[in-house]
Amino acid sequence: MIRLPEPLPYGRSSIEELYGDPYDEDFSKKYLVSVQLPYFMVLSWMPQRAVESIRVHRAIADSLLDALTEICDTVGEDKLHELKWDYWGGCYNPRPKTNGRELSTHAWGIAIDLNPHFAPYGKPSSGYPKPFWLAFESRGWIWGGRWRTPDAMHFQAARGY
Repeated sequence: MIRLPEPLPYGRSSIEELYGDPYDEDFSKKYLVSVQLPYFMVLSWMPQRAVESIRVHRAIADSLLDALTEICDTVGEDKLHELKWDYWGGCYNPRPKTNGRELSTHAWGIAIDLNPHFAPYGKPSSGYPKPFWLAFESRGWIWGGRWRTPDAMHFQAARGY
């Protein structure tokens, strides 16, 4: 099992110390990598379009792929597609947080949104597929489904932000 670096950064200054400054014009070249997914996903906003690879921060790439591989091995690729557990909602995206001005953890490429149709931002996480949050949390990821305002589709490699 490939865990995230410990301790996870807490707060923005700690995030930037570990993952870099997303406002740096060379941020993408320095820190982002493209990774092949262990199973095909589809865009949540355009399910007829397959996703084979995604861009993420290099520091979390191995842990992310390890979690997704466990999910695929546990559930099975055909079953993931049949259950519609193969929806990708985004990863690296230099944008602010939902309903905020601060940068989202997506701006560092240290967050991923999976299966947003099961539990959109602000909705209870009770229907979210258990194999996903188990795989990510066991590797040290923070699951948004446990937040006061739930964001069950969201997994991130930082705390307190």
